[in-house]
Amino acid sequence: MAGYPLYKHIQDIIVNQIREGALRPGDRVLSESELMNQYHVSSITAKNALISLADQGIVLRVQGKGTFVADSDITNQLQDKNNRRAASNETNTFVGMIMPTMKTKVEQRLLYYVEKYLHKNGYQLLLRITDESLAEETGAIEKFRQIGVDGMIVFPILDEKYNEAILKLKIDNFPFVLIDRFLKSIDTFNVTSNNVEGTYQAISMLLNKNHRNIAFISPKITNSATEERASGFEKAFFELNLPINKNLWCIHELEIISSNRSYSHILNFLKNNPEITAIFTVNVEMALLTYNALSQLSLLSKVEVITFDEVGLPDVHFIKQNYREMGRNAVHSLISQINGESVDKHIVVPVEFHPRP
Repeated sequence: MAGYPLYKHIQDIIVNQIREGALRPGDRVLSESELMNQYHVSSITAKNALISLADQGIVLRVQGKGTFVADSDITNQLQDKNNRRAASNETNTFVGMIMPTMKTKVEQRLLYYVEKYLHKNGYQLLLRITDESLAEETGAIEKFRQIGVDGMIVFPILDEKYNEAILKLKIDNFPFVLIDRFLKSIDTFNVTSNNVEGTYQAISMLLNKNHRNIAFISPKITNSATEERASGFEKAFFELNLPINKNLWCIHELEIISSNRSYSHILNFLKNNPEITAIFTVNVEMALLTYNALSQLSLLSKVEVITFDEVGLPDVHFIKQNYREMGRNAVHSLISQINGESVDKHIVVPVEFHPRP
């Protein structure tokens, strides 16, 4: 057809493949370069075809992974579900929550507020704990879908940047929210703390007090929370044009943590770096170990310590997360998705820096 844009021809071909079953929900669509080679079109034409299909909800584009066929029936199914529920006054509705552990106050407080706000909105909570296992997380997602929960709130495991089960939730337009951490490779609804700004404020305070040999103590940087806190640390140095001594970064491989060798790792690190005058730890677990190591070495009065999350030690500055707002926003985001309502995709909750007196 004269004047019919090339990118629309490609769109029509892909749509027909979906209608005929050659491409099914979750299948990968040809990439821009593959479309260019197969149909002898420019990169702009190929890109426009995929963008237009994504805008119509026919496909989903996942950064670093490709373009996938979406399930166009999901929205209608959700609406039918909501209509049936309204007509029958149904109140027995469930949301699944997946947690990596229940060992930390972060996890306990988030669970408390999520359950509180779900109950307030007429939902019951089903809980699964993954013990920081990707296989357990995947199994929990699949089991919740089999049960027929209305949506899920997922606190991703520590060592996670990608999970096919989470990608499948996105492709199927299944209502879910990631809380505390998010996956950069999959653009999902998520609720996090302002990790960058909180750490930036804390390190800026230390630098303004003329600390220069500041240690950074963290698990291996494998998720968004630790990565953002490292970015906030670096940002404070960069803005003052100060060099960062990464020899003072004490990073714990996950096998060190799982084998309970973190304390000795920190103790040896402090012994080998006597020039340290201040320390930032990314979480309470690292802070407690660091505090005990400093105490053993009689360095508590000589080294200033800051951590993310309230640690309950009078000598330690801390950055306080607003768990109530995180839980409230996660529940609001999820229910809005379930009801087919518009909601912000990425919610960043402010934090408060609490310097010690």
